[in-house]
Parts: sequence; structure tokens; C-alpha cells
Amino acid sequence: MEPANGEVASEPWRLLGAPKTKGGITAKMRRKLEIYPLTVQKDVTIPRNESSLVLNYRLTNTTDEELEYHYSGHNTLQINPNYRIILPHGVTKLKRGMAITDRLGNLGHEIPWPITTDSDGKSVDLSKVGGPTDGTGENLYTPRLRESWAAALNESR
Repeated sequence: MEPANGEVASEPWRLLGAPKTKGGITAKMRRKLEIYPLTVQKDVTIPRNESSLVLNYRLTNTTDEELEYHYSGHNTLQINPNYRIILPHGVTKLKRGMAITDRLGNLGHEIPWPITTDSDGKSVDLSKVGGPTDGTGENLYTPRLRESWAAALNESR
């Protein structure tokens, strides 16, 4: 049985090293899964002279079998309503995953990005991060991306 927050988050990561370079410092970590035949590597980089954090993930299938899986990094960042989510150009729709409410439709429902309409007919800019008292919270998934990145931009800085 898979742990509540997923197999990747349930056990400690192995630190492979944290080399410093002229460009910054990168902590390299690896986690070999026991339930799924996958190895996950996460590199966390703090670039020198930049206010950013770069997270890179690599999933490796350790068998010859074709696997269907979904991976979502649950990164703990101090996000607030000054942040905007930026996705690669060309993303025009998302799929709704687990959510606190059904304001954006049912599980698996496709919704436009970044502007959509909620169940009350109100326009919602999904790229804007809400506040802790908004009563909203959704896992939203992109289709397969040509560019594998996303950003959380603090517009107040």
C-alpha cells in the first residue's frame, strides 16, 4: 500500500553532495523507491546573486517495463498572494486533480489556463496565488510539456 503523501515523500533522501561553483550551490539528492521501480533524483540549486531557487527532478525507470505514473514535487515555499504561477508558452489547459471544492469542476475536468470560469460563473485567474483564507486549493496538472519547467514569481520584488 502506498503511503498517504506518496512513496517519494515517505522516507529520507540520500544526499549525494552539495558542490559549490561560481554559479551557486547545488544539493544533489536521490531516493530509490521500494513500491515502484523508480529512482528519483532531485537537485536543489541556489544561484549566486539571484533571488531564486531552481529545482530539477529526474525519474529513472529501473525496469524494462513501461510504467504509468504521475509525479508532483511538493515543495515547501513561503508563497503568498504576491506570487504568480508561470507555465511554459503554449499551455492553454489544465486538468483538475484533487481539490478542496468543486469550484473548477470535477476530478479530471479540463479547464482553460490561465483564465477560467468557476462554478458560479465568476472569472478566475489561475496564475494568481490566493490567500490562506480564500478557501480554495487545487492540484492542477498540465498536459505533456515540451519545456519541463514552471515558476512562482514574487511580483512584489
